Amino acid sequence: MVREHYEQRCQQYAAEVARAELQSDRLSVLRAALFFPAATCFFLGWWGGGLVAWYALGAILSVGFLGAVAFHEQVVARIHRWRVLREINAAGIARLDRNWSHLPGSAVEISDDDWGTCHDLDLFGEASLFKLLRTASTPAGIRTLRDWLLNPATPEVIVERQTAVRALGPQLEWRQALELEARLLEDRGDSVARFLKWVEGPDWLAPRTWLVNNPTKEILVKNQSHLREINLSTEPY
Repeated sequence: MVREHYEQRCQQYAAEVARAELQSDRLSVLRAALFFPAATCFFLGWWGGGLVAWYALGAILSVGFLGAVAFHEQVVARIHRWRVLREINAAGIARLDRNWSHLPGSAVEISDDDWGTCHDLDLFGEASLFKLLRTASTPAGIRTLRDWLLNPATPEVIVERQTAVRALGPQLEWRQALELEARLLEDRGDSVARFLKWVEGPDWLAPRTWLVNNPTKEILVKNQSHLREINLSTEPY
């Protein structure tokens, strides 16, 4: 039943991607059909001594071109989202089949003191518990899963986590929507990691004495301190 549900969703998102790609191809043609005539009209207006009619027609075509560009970008964004959702459901099937090569990567930083135990219990690595459980994409989520596997939890925390699992288990749509947003965030590269490193690091502006009389400095320093407090307060248990 679970497999059939994943397969159905894979087919659904593959069909959405195919339809959107066809629409994207048509929009590409439309953009070209609007851009070149608009450029021609502006050229004829300039070459003809500033004839207003050519400029007006060029402006109308330009507005249509910009509208087509904006709509095309939305279609491309939807294609990317549907592709990621298809990958998420394909990973669900791979997880059922223990098809390790089709699951997200297992690279994670482990201390030397923990590595021996992790290797013996297959907690991390190519065919590991970490890779089987991992649906996290952000650095914070990956670190949280790693820490949960490495560090024992109190009975109270275990009960809280089990309660959350029972509550979230049936909510496939919500869980995949959350994973989708995390993967889209991951696509931005290491910008989030660099931002968190900056937030958690020393005050960058404090030693810049040349900004001492700049009112912007005080605002930025306070914002960095505030962001550090938010990041620390949202650390998972």
